[in-house]
Amino acid sequence: MTGGVKEVRSKGVRLFWVMLVIGILTLVFSSSQSYDFITYSDGSLIDYGHGWKTEAGKTVSLKGLSSAISGDDSNITISKQLPSYIKVGSSLNFRSKNIDFAVYVDGHEIYEFYPKVSKASGRSYGSCFHYIKIPSKYEGDTITIKADPIYNDGSCFLSMMKLGDNGQYFREFVRSHAIPFLVCMITIFLGMLMLILAFVVKNSELSGYNMFTLGILAIMIGTWSSMETLVPQALIGHSDVMHGINYLLLMLMPFPAVQFSNSLLAKPRKLYTQISITLVTIIFVVSSILNYSGIRDYHQCLPLIHAGLLFTVLFIVFMFVNNGIYCRRNKVKSMGFVMLAGFVICIIMGMMDLYRYVFSADASEDAGYFLRIGILMYVVILFANSFNQIMKRMRIASEAEIMRQVAYTDALTRLPNRIAFLDKEKELQDKVRSGAVSRVLVCQFDVNNLKIVNDTYGHAYGDRHLIAAAEAIREAFGESGQCYRVGGDEFTLFMTKEPLMENFESCIEKMKQNQEEYSKKPDTKLTLELAYGQAFYDGKEIDSIEKAEQIADSNMYGKKTEMKNINEE
Repeated sequence: MTGGVKEVRSKGVRLFWVMLVIGILTLVFSSSQSYDFITYSDGSLIDYGHGWKTEAGKTVSLKGLSSAISGDDSNITISKQLPSYIKVGSSLNFRSKNIDFAVYVDGHEIYEFYPKVSKASGRSYGSCFHYIKIPSKYEGDTITIKADPIYNDGSCFLSMMKLGDNGQYFREFVRSHAIPFLVCMITIFLGMLMLILAFVVKNSELSGYNMFTLGILAIMIGTWSSMETLVPQALIGHSDVMHGINYLLLMLMPFPAVQFSNSLLAKPRKLYTQISITLVTIIFVVSSILNYSGIRDYHQCLPLIHAGLLFTVLFIVFMFVNNGIYCRRNKVKSMGFVMLAGFVICIIMGMMDLYRYVFSADASEDAGYFLRIGILMYVVILFANSFNQIMKRMRIASEAEIMRQVAYTDALTRLPNRIAFLDKEKELQDKVRSGAVSRVLVCQFDVNNLKIVNDTYGHAYGDRHLIAAAEAIREAFGESGQCYRVGGDEFTLFMTKEPLMENFESCIEKMKQNQEEYSKKPDTKLTLELAYGQAFYDGKEIDSIEKAEQIADSNMYGKKTEMKNINEE
């Protein structure tokens, strides 16, 4: 019956993850890559991205402003007639990327955008959204944009241009970008969970480091990809800062990618780590020097950055191939097929995005579209696998802890037993000799009249008497000391918390109170009495903890005799 339950549970988990991945992929692939807005039925947003003309009367695409510049000119002027009817409160809403500009209506400037950009993001600000109020008095007039592209390539353009209510424009933008952005947030969230799990299984272990590097990689890719959806820029602004973060992530990403791949190998190599950190250092230092010296900014260093990413992909492929050869020769179990296949899918999708960015006219719309899908698939798969492994490890650890407790705990009193005592004895002696602990108070306890209890009332009642003695000591000393049952009715206590003698005397008084409370119970047949004797071990006058135990034992027997004489009187 148990085996059947496990089988059903195992199949259910697998089916759940399959459905989750299929559902996410369906949502992602069904979303539009072009992000054209689906406007409301009232049609209050007008598509205003077409029909723009140059001063020469030539129609030009807003996405191709750089290519439309001719001769020695560094800028371009485009114009278009406004509608004959403009609804009150309307705005010209659009996105600009890497382009400075000013907007005029019949020669009167109504808006300009020449931002001061921090060196940390290069010369450009990335993408920014604009909401330019167009009063109804401008109905039928000519609107002109004087654009100054920062670069002479396809990265400078205007897009997503709509005329109408800016609130609705924002809502439509968020609605059309919600799914890609949600995918990025899920990826970042899973990355954070991986970091938490890495600390659970200890980062120093290979499995922990595997999850740690994957978590860092997932967070980096998720953050970079979320900015490619433009939602953070639309919500927060500070586009130049986010632009700089994007460059930073692209430059540093190869290191966690190689580190994670290295942790998957049957035989991880230090050389791979050295190569990856060298690559990242070269790209980061060279790009930063060129950027801050003004020779070439980060955008112009993208070929170098992309070359680093391409080298990383090829290097990871080499690592996997070399690992496969090693595993085959040495008959070692290699990484799982699912993990390898998932990583290959991520590489392929990343290469597709890189190809689109370099060669496609639509590259700048969303440079992380395919990689976003691939990394989410892979992170979900590995998160499920890692979570399953951690649960297995925790179950094994729990079982091991139970076994350890059984081996180190006295079955009757639930105090640590003699095995635990010997371990603690050695630990404390080493600490005193190393100077970690200045001295140890050793106290020996013995239960008076236990033989009389056993002979008169039976061993069951004698066991109860022992348990009561153990509880009296444990409750009295609490966190001040640790008590061990070392023999039949003998207990040993170690204390290291200063001031030792004051704490000890205070705890002894509590122990005596506990003895009296037990002895006053109606069903108690004989008074509980504990004889005790103490000694100090400091590694100087007494050179071993065993000698301190012998002295404490002698003092305890002296106390036992004293208590016997008092009782006889």
